[in-house]
Amino acid sequence: MSDSQQHELVNRLRVLLAHLLKWHFQYPRLSQRWAEIEGKRWRDTIIEQRAALRYLLEKNVTLQTVFAEAIVESYDQAIDLAAEESDVPASIFPRECPYSEAQILERGFYPPR
Repeated sequence: MSDSQQHELVNRLRVLLAHLLKWHFQYPRLSQRWAEIEGKRWRDTIIEQRAALRYLLEKNVTLQTVFAEAIVESYDQAIDLAAEESDVPASIFPRECPYSEAQILERGFYPPR
């Protein structure tokens, strides 16, 4: 496993987790019009990042052994990203990742709104 592969894993997790957090915590605060626009964009990003992560994990089996660690490493970054992109205070997000490894990669999983 190369450093660049692990770096890509953490980066993709950061983006995916930030969008899951925005879906979970910001979406209910948006007006209906903005919810439709932002919800579609977030959904597209969630789908894209999951597909890229699944591919990365399939092609680099050794990354599977550090997946849980990468989630922990990327989660604080995801909080910062979600807060900055959504103007929602970082304090509203859980301090630990509320999504299981399976949920993070699961097609069709979207946190409750």
